[in-house]
Amino acid sequence: EAYYKPSTLDLGYTTSTKKTKANIKSYNDIGLAEIMALRTVSFTSKDDFDVEAIGFIAEEVAAVNPYLAGYGPDYAYDELGHIVTEEYTDDEGRLQEKQVILSDDLVPGGLSKLSFLVGLVNSVQELKAENDKLWERLELLENG
Repeated sequence: EAYYKPSTLDLGYTTSTKKTKANIKSYNDIGLAEIMALRTVSFTSKDDFDVEAIGFIAEEVAAVNPYLAGYGPDYAYDELGHIVTEEYTDDEGRLQEKQVILSDDLVPGGLSKLSFLVGLVNSVQELKAENDKLWERLELLENG
């Protein structure tokens, strides 16, 4: 899982090995309720109306649980959904191009697939526990 640490501007990669982790505890804040609150959508890209895709809206996902979203710079976008760029001249007189960033805030722009997986695993575990209770109840009703 890749990560971005805004305080140091570091990009990195996390591993799943216990060797690199501390303060390990169970995490159940993303579960069935959060998964059920997500809205799936179909859409076309603003610059290619011929291809329909399916997915989520990052801002909606972040509103359900911030850990489910991926965050990045608050880019300016044009009417076709492309990041706006502007030209400038660097210190050596060369023409350069940079992306326009609207604010210093990090904003939802993607999804955290690992967090989604955690939520789905928690959801399956919740449903399994509920199912086990229902089976116990059914056995009691059938067998007296």
